[in-house]
Amino acid sequence: MLTLAAPWWLLLAPLPLLLQYRRRVPASGLNAAPRLPLALWTHSLASTPGWFAPRRWLIQLLLVLAWLLLLAALARPHLVDNRVSLPHTGRDLMLVVDLSPSMEERDMLIAIRALSRLEALKRLGSEFITQRAGDRLGLVVFSTTAHLYAPLTYDHRTVRDFLQDSFVGMAGGATAIGDAVGLAVKNLQQEGQGEPVIILLTDGENNAGRISPTMATELAVAAGIRVHTVGIGNPDAVDNFSGFRSLRGRAAGVDEELLQAMAEQTGGRFFMAHTMPGLEMIYQQLDALEPVAGTEERYQLRRDLYYWPLSLALLALLLTWLLAGPLPSLPWRNRGITRGDPHD
Repeated sequence: MLTLAAPWWLLLAPLPLLLQYRRRVPASGLNAAPRLPLALWTHSLASTPGWFAPRRWLIQLLLVLAWLLLLAALARPHLVDNRVSLPHTGRDLMLVVDLSPSMEERDMLIAIRALSRLEALKRLGSEFITQRAGDRLGLVVFSTTAHLYAPLTYDHRTVRDFLQDSFVGMAGGATAIGDAVGLAVKNLQQEGQGEPVIILLTDGENNAGRISPTMATELAVAAGIRVHTVGIGNPDAVDNFSGFRSLRGRAAGVDEELLQAMAEQTGGRFFMAHTMPGLEMIYQQLDALEPVAGTEERYQLRRDLYYWPLSLALLALLLTWLLAGPLPSLPWRNRGITRGDPHD
């Protein structure tokens, strides 16, 4: 439905007619009303030699059209869609994703193809995000440093796109689990409105950062934040090309004891994903642990349209300028009035 936010601007639509009527009333001397440059411009067109009536009328029509379009833009038209019902769970869910170099290890098998750990995480994580209707989601990425990549939002598409755009090495080359969880806890405390949940996905052990995982866990417990931890990777995977076990994956082992302790102390669950189907099952279990069911909230989506009449008004003024030339000089510069000595 089309509505106007400031319809009173349309009351000024007859103003050009009033000015035209005022111009036709004889006036002289000090009682003469000053004319705006635009009025002088249109008035001068009528007396300009070589100007034929159709062009003059076209210019006047364009000026009137520009005026009406400007008023329409000031009235701020917008479309209001029908109310949309969205489930609302009251849950704030923060994904904490490891981007250390070991996440490039290709040991997550799907059919006959091997995906990297990060590719598998992105593929299944995007599906998980899509299913979380009603939750506010956020994204923290980390390696040597931790970064809030997407603050808590109902815009799941943006969070999903940010997850897909993340890449190994964008935050360094180490693994700062404590800093990442601490940053997620801080953001949930500052911006959280509902039940806070953290899902940590990593394939390594903490070897960087200023906050230890133990301290980050204590912060989560104090804030009442549940932390689910997911270890990713199969150190015994066999490389499809060489036929040997992946030495890189074996060197970057998951600290399962740490992840289990973090989950237990905060009331969460620990999962270990050695394969792609295993990771998919973990996402399904997480979805079941944090159900979406909740109340419904109704929203109205509003889309502003003022830029359309504003653009057309500017186009009409540009066409007028091309047809008639630039504005004349200001009125007092063309009257030939010379000021004498006030003592004369």
